[in-house]
Amino acid sequence: MLFKLNPATATVLIAGISGLSLATFSTPASAATLHNGWHYSIDSFNDSMAGYEVGGTPYEIYGTALQQTNDSIIFAINSNLGLEGKSSDYAVDDHTGWGDLLFNFSGNDLDTANANGDLFGIRFAEESKSGVSELGVYENVRATEIAWEGGNRLQDASLSGYANWITQHGGNPQAGDLSITDPYFNPNRHVPNSMVSGTKIGDIQFLSDINSLGLDFGHFGATGTHTFAFQFDRTLLPDGDYVYTLAPECDNDIIAGIGTLEPPQDVPEPSSALAVGLVTLAAGALKSRRRSSGNGSQMS
Repeated sequence: MLFKLNPATATVLIAGISGLSLATFSTPASAATLHNGWHYSIDSFNDSMAGYEVGGTPYEIYGTALQQTNDSIIFAINSNLGLEGKSSDYAVDDHTGWGDLLFNFSGNDLDTANANGDLFGIRFAEESKSGVSELGVYENVRATEIAWEGGNRLQDASLSGYANWITQHGGNPQAGDLSITDPYFNPNRHVPNSMVSGTKIGDIQFLSDINSLGLDFGHFGATGTHTFAFQFDRTLLPDGDYVYTLAPECDNDIIAGIGTLEPPQDVPEPSSALAVGLVTLAAGALKSRRRSSGNGSQMS
């Protein structure tokens, strides 16, 4: 089943995302928004859970942002959960960290892409239960959910169980750019959030000077206590439409982003650009001389 955008979503996205097909996505909570060169996916601010507490918990994800340059992809997260995760009495190892960031370019729903090994994954948290051993970017990824290991003890161990719990306790469950009930997800299981296997194809680099990136989560009212960002080589991911998903290991909040990666633009080497400029200049001068010579013969 192909996942596609409906016309209402496309109207909002058109300024920031090009090339996405229209039709079968459920209406998202808030479509990805281009602001100051960043594509933002903003989640509900009250759809995390910690015990009986709902909204604004240590697991709340407020938003994510992606920026494509000619050389890099930069990804940023605004959340109450820090990069190092947190201690948890419910987790099997007394610690709940971040799951892996999963990108899907296949055009299929998450379960289908996962079963086919069509996902790309990024492990960015040192303290995690990821099935891959190193930080970095991976291809041919298969992933699983580790919500129970991460500390989620809901009796209904599924995405729909999480959504029902949030709603029953006064929250508003959403998944960033997608509805929590979007057919991209399987409602009968938790959202896969941790790589089981994959082939590493590149490294990531954390960016320490967040203030220099032009990020503005506050523009959307996203005020999580932690903002961090990392980048990796643009060529590690394919061109085209994507869906990404991200959640803590406990799946106590979930965010999804949709967009398009454009092909990198070829930039001439300085010497090549100079050579092209000189040829253009010479051709212009020759044309000018011919024109002058022609005008002279008409006057004689």
